[in-house]
Amino acid sequence: TLACVSILLCIVILAIETRLRGNAAYTGVSHAARRQPERYGLGRWTAVVLVGLTAIATFSVEIPVYALIRWFEQATPQSSAGAAAGIGDLFPATLTTIGLGISAAILSLLLALPIAVLATRYRGLTVSALERATYLSFALPDLVAAIAFAYATSQYTGALYGNIVILVLAYAVLFFPIAVLALRVSFGQIEPSMDETARSLGLGPIRSLLRVGLPLARPGIAAGGVLVFAFVLSDLSTTQVLLPPGMVTLGTDFWADSSTVAFGASAPFAAMLMLLAAGATYVLMSRFGKTRLSSAAAA
Repeated sequence: TLACVSILLCIVILAIETRLRGNAAYTGVSHAARRQPERYGLGRWTAVVLVGLTAIATFSVEIPVYALIRWFEQATPQSSAGAAAGIGDLFPATLTTIGLGISAAILSLLLALPIAVLATRYRGLTVSALERATYLSFALPDLVAAIAFAYATSQYTGALYGNIVILVLAYAVLFFPIAVLALRVSFGQIEPSMDETARSLGLGPIRSLLRVGLPLARPGIAAGGVLVFAFVLSDLSTTQVLLPPGMVTLGTDFWADSSTVAFGASAPFAAMLMLLAAGATYVLMSRFGKTRLSSAAAA
């Protein structure tokens, strides 16, 4: 019942968004129209903005790092022994987490690609409804989706029950709306005339997409994959329900240790999660930074 309330709220928000957007198509029309961004001084609001950004950085990065350092420092000999015993799971848990994140990102992009192409190249009630329906899965609580997948596989596809494929599929269903947004923005910046030119030169729709659309949309594809990967890192409910027996991830090991107040043992897994998240953020920001610089240079 509570999950249905969440979905209904999402439907209301999507209806408002549809009303505001209307039937307009937002696509790039000319790369020659680019210009250097103008900088504006904040004036007396400079101090307020600096304080706000510093607070965000403090609460999101500095406090967790400080907590990890304290956990390492305050570890007792008993907890240190537990940490040494559990550190052996760090490498396999890291590999499993990275593998799940990459697999879910690839599958999410494959699911999002046709929807993004339809949303940017075609207009109509069916396409609009299909695009907005994808966002409903993101409004569904992770635990509800995980239990639904577990129940469906145990009842109807017993061979897949407890298989890691179901976990990757659940990740893709939950997080591919993020990939849809990233691809939609990226494909929306491609001039429709470029696709029309490729079609006029004899390329079919699939070859035109492969040779023109996908290369130009690479920044959005990379961004969507990195974002899905980051969301997989932070997911715990789906992993706990659908992870096959005998396998561990950074999140499950961290939860297992921290739930028993073994913070010293859980610190390495938390630190690795933060490193992976920081790496994903760096890839995302550096990729888009290079794209902006190359665009500005071309202009």
